[in-house]
Amino acid sequence: MAIRQRGDSWEVSISYEGQRFRKSLSTRAEATNWEETKLYELRNGIKQHPKLPLAKWNLKKAIDMTFQMVWGGKRSEKENMYKCNQIMKYFGASIPICDITTEMIDEWIIDMRRQGNSNRTINCKMAGLRKVLRFAHQRGKVTTLPFFTEQDASGSKRIRWLTKEEEDRVYGFLFQDEDMFDMFIVLVDTGMRLGEFERIQKRDINNGMISIWETKADLPRSVPMTPRVASIIEKRQFRSSEYLFPQKRHYYRHRWELMRKELNLPDVVIHVLRHTFASKLVQRGANILSVQKLLGHRDIQNTMIYAHLAPHNLSECIALL
Repeated sequence: MAIRQRGDSWEVSISYEGQRFRKSLSTRAEATNWEETKLYELRNGIKQHPKLPLAKWNLKKAIDMTFQMVWGGKRSEKENMYKCNQIMKYFGASIPICDITTEMIDEWIIDMRRQGNSNRTINCKMAGLRKVLRFAHQRGKVTTLPFFTEQDASGSKRIRWLTKEEEDRVYGFLFQDEDMFDMFIVLVDTGMRLGEFERIQKRDINNGMISIWETKADLPRSVPMTPRVASIIEKRQFRSSEYLFPQKRHYYRHRWELMRKELNLPDVVIHVLRHTFASKLVQRGANILSVQKLLGHRDIQNTMIYAHLAPHNLSECIALL
């Protein structure tokens, strides 16, 4: 047995029952520690199994595992599934998760901007990929996490809502497609989010109101039905499913994409219907606090983005002159 310095390293040599073991380490202390540990293992018959390389995960595997361990069964499951499908569509489901670099993410951001995604939407999609990468990193599938450049989503932004002419065009286009037409009317007349709409059950309809229990702000609320919404709900009450609108989210999103391409409305996403609902109310003189309650906003500041649309406030002030 010997420990010798060889250049910048220390070499340990051990002979035991006709076998020789050698190892080179960076310091004498490490060499001494290895020598003592190795002799203990040899004398006590402790075998060291070779470390097997961890199997690589591709992007789909990493996403699937994240869903099973983190997102599965939660309220955000459907939204995260849509988000992750978009991520796989860009990067490819088979790309090794450890091969996704900062440069690739920068190019993805540029591509999302080119497609008209808002900074807020870009940040939301990046948050999904960041979660998957961190999950893989915690399990040793990624050694270095790439950098995500957050997009500035602060400040005022232009609210997109449907004009009367645009609303009529969408109405006419979807008229023959019952599921899409019903979704369009319910969302534009209640201001519900798509996720809230999908979860409506027969038991949630009472006394002309739709009760919404699972919300983004964790504030259950009830929304009155307009006559045309009430007509749609009544028609669907006699169907077998407990859910009034049982189609999957992908169905609505896919057919909505076809509609907005056909009508050349590239910036009209489904969420625009919620903006249309709120904008029409404010423009017709609704109290901003009432609009807050109907939308289910916890913070009034979220509702105040519509306040400038009120037609009477400034006119009443000028009338005082």
